[in-house]
Amino acid sequence: HNPGSNLDLGSGIAAARRMREHGINLGIGTDGATSSDNLNMFEAMRFASVVSRMQSVDRERWMSATEVLDAATVGSARALGMETLIGQIAPGFKADLVFLDLNSMNYQPLNSALNQLIHCEDGTGVDSVMVGGKLVYADHRYVNLDPVNLARRVEAGVQYLRGASAEVRAFAEQIEPYVNQYCAGLAAKDYHVDRLSLQPQG
Repeated sequence: HNPGSNLDLGSGIAAARRMREHGINLGIGTDGATSSDNLNMFEAMRFASVVSRMQSVDRERWMSATEVLDAATVGSARALGMETLIGQIAPGFKADLVFLDLNSMNYQPLNSALNQLIHCEDGTGVDSVMVGGKLVYADHRYVNLDPVNLARRVEAGVQYLRGASAEVRAFAEQIEPYVNQYCAGLAAKDYHVDRLSLQPQG
């Protein structure tokens, strides 16, 4: 379930509630940066919660914060075939952890940590990140990465690619009007799954 990408591309909304009811594993992701604008899992979780409210007026059918977190962690690990390695904090699992600063405005005042994680966190509350038990981001700073130098290298790479791919870019601009219609056109075709939620579902 890549809600940000789906919204950006106009390709519909996943029937997350019905998937869960039918025993289909549900993971949450961001899709690629070119189709969802960023790779922010906090945003993806929030979108997954709020788009479920477009599919039914019955609150019981909305995705709860607990269900969203489960899909983004355990469900996503299962979708990758890595449910015994990642997706939860347990003995034998990779220590891939994100530590949040409860002094962040996202948690002031702290009423419900879970609901605030899903609906308020945007990444600015991240204090530290651990990957495989090693800190890669601590006290709001990268441990082994110089972001200023990286930004310079990225900009230099972009300039090089712009020159090297000028011919391909010209072709891409010619077909852009047609490609832009692909996802929306596909979603508009008759299909046995209602992806646009034009009618409330019970």
